[in-house]
Amino acid sequence: MHKKLKEAYRSILRKNALFIGILFFLAVLFYLQAKNLTEYNLKENNNNELSEIIDFIDDGIESKMLMLDQLIVSSSIENLLKDMSSIDYDSVKSLIERAKADSGADIVYIMDINGEVVASTIYDGG
Repeated sequence: MHKKLKEAYRSILRKNALFIGILFFLAVLFYLQAKNLTEYNLKENNNNELSEIIDFIDDGIESKMLMLDQLIVSSSIENLLKDMSSIDYDSVKSLIERAKADSGADIVYIMDINGEVVASTIYDGG
């Protein structure tokens, strides 16, 4: 009887060892898959965040370019740069004040080709 009990115990032990081995193997596979998915999700989230940042910067640059285009095609600005004696200061002032408000800048100024400031908004200290 003692011999049969020993054999039964060994048989159960082998089956349990096999079960524990398979369970351990599956746990390792699950861990590796979860790790890969986590890394993939992190990369995907980083790519999405970078895309959002790029879109935000592109929109900001586009709006600033539109503002500059408005200033460049303005006849008041063109006259200011050509001949300082015959300019409409109120028109120039309203254009650069609007550019300052639209851009969120502390100051907006216009320089001639020599780099001299010919018009600017008042600096309010930011």
